[in-house]
Amino acid sequence: DAINYVDIDGTNFLPDNDMCVYDLCDTITSNVESSCNSLQVNYPYQIGEQLSCADVEEPLGVCFPSNCVDSVTLSDFYGKVIWMEITSTWWSTCYTHLPEADDLIKDYIDNPNFVALSVLMDEYQPHSCQAWGNHGNSKLPILINGGNSLTFGNQNGLESKFFTSTQIPKRVFIDHELKVYDLVVGYMSDAEIKLK
Repeated sequence: DAINYVDIDGTNFLPDNDMCVYDLCDTITSNVESSCNSLQVNYPYQIGEQLSCADVEEPLGVCFPSNCVDSVTLSDFYGKVIWMEITSTWWSTCYTHLPEADDLIKDYIDNPNFVALSVLMDEYQPHSCQAWGNHGNSKLPILINGGNSLTFGNQNGLESKFFTSTQIPKRVFIDHELKVYDLVVGYMSDAEIKLK
């Protein structure tokens, strides 16, 4: 029996069963003891701080694509540079510039020492995760954080662990030892990203 996939706007789509997030499963580091901060962390993180053990082990749901893994943890990517883009579907500018923004990392996305993650702080406001993924770089995995966002007045979400501003988008750069390398609010140019 065929399954009909329908987006929030009523559009039918077919998931790409051949795509598994530029081998996201293969980028997960197995059986590696990652370093983390076991002490109490005062949020938001500052540049240079080690991520807490609780934060690197927190399961983060993968909502796009849907054929690979259900969730990941940041500790899965220990030993790699992590780019985390935090955004929201309600902000139309983010959606409009999504292909352009995702295109900036195309030169790095297949690098085995690099992991790019897009984090949606909401869903169906109005876009679904699938629509967001299909509109942007189809090789960029999308994590969903259940709408726990500063933007929605929640101080406990992933966004609030790194920032105090409600401005979207945000970029978090985490180094190979799970330390915060840099935090950037707003869009970045190609030159700025290459510098990071």
